[in-house]
Amino acid sequence: MHSCHNRLCINPDHLSLGTGKDNMQSSIAAGRRVGRKRTFKEEIIKEVLALRDVGYSYSEIAEQTGISPGHVPGLIRRERKIDRSHPLEVRGDI
Repeated sequence: MHSCHNRLCINPDHLSLGTGKDNMQSSIAAGRRVGRKRTFKEEIIKEVLALRDVGYSYSEIAEQTGISPGHVPGLIRRERKIDRSHPLEVRGDI
């Protein structure tokens, strides 16, 4: 496992023994992944969108946030479709 979550890091002091399950739990704890679905914590989503708004490339966003470069375009497209300023209303008659 890699303790600093920087994919480009080659410092052997940042490595530790662990199973695949341990690695996944570490990834979830770091906010790069929530559960088994490809969902991300709100802070990561906000950071991705903010970086894109100021002109970062997908690969630069992935490097900064620690998420897979392949997930960045879909995450941005999906989040741009959601209007987060108007949360869903709960209706009592349903």
